Amino acid sequence: MGYIMMPRFQFAFRRTLFYLLLIFVYLILGSLVFFFLWKRGSHVKAIGSSTERLDFERAELLNVLYAEAIGRQEHDWSLLANQKLDAYEKSLSERIESGQIEPKQKIKPSFGLAFRHSFYLITTIGPVDIDDLNFESKLFSILYSAFGIPFVLLYLGQCARAITSIVSGLKQLLLLLVTVLFLVSIAYDVVEQSAEDTPFIDAVFSVFLQMSTIGCEDDKDELPSILLYITAVFGISAFSVTFMAIQQEIERFIGPYELQFTQQYGKMERAISGSRLEVLQEDDTEE
Repeated sequence: MGYIMMPRFQFAFRRTLFYLLLIFVYLILGSLVFFFLWKRGSHVKAIGSSTERLDFERAELLNVLYAEAIGRQEHDWSLLANQKLDAYEKSLSERIESGQIEPKQKIKPSFGLAFRHSFYLITTIGPVDIDDLNFESKLFSILYSAFGIPFVLLYLGQCARAITSIVSGLKQLLLLLVTVLFLVSIAYDVVEQSAEDTPFIDAVFSVFLQMSTIGCEDDKDELPSILLYITAVFGISAFSVTFMAIQQEIERFIGPYELQFTQQYGKMERAISGSRLEVLQEDDTEE
């Protein structure tokens, strides 16, 4: 048994390393291109976009106030609304200047951010904020993902073959998934202990979202970059092969029901069509 298993594992493992090396080179190239695009263009258009967003919100608020003011005696609703908004903006700016509220900092282009963006694209972990990208970066992201995602899928396919040559059965794969999930969660919890006391269940949930390529919306819930890159090499593979095993079990479970549905659908189709098949057969014989 070992003689049959080991060559299969070795072959899949060699191909896994080959695709992993290709992905790493692809990430480096993509990071350099993204860094160049962010460097020559404006990466984050915080001032202009925030001002336009504020004007839009003011207009929406005025429309709501107008709808609520219909039928009332107060005619200076627009003036009062603008006064309240101006007072709010003034107090907000005063708090920002005093340091009570920190404004959103403009993100400076760096190779690390470009590498993380490239990694998010090809692994589909995300999320990607489209407001932080200029036109050239958005266009290149589409092309980069179109070729990068198949690279990752090839890598995951070889990882699945390597894992299934050693671990077989849904129970063992689920045990592998839980082991990876808890080990990475413990590492994440230990790393975050120095900065912020994160509940362990939050760490487990964050790791599950990222290893299953669902992704976290809040940057604070994401894994640190180095930990994410290291654990993703085997974590995403373990999750992927386990999900495929679960998919096969689901297909096997619903197979009889699917067969019954197909039979009933065939009966219903024949009942509706009537003698259409016979007419077609007669036409064929005449020809």
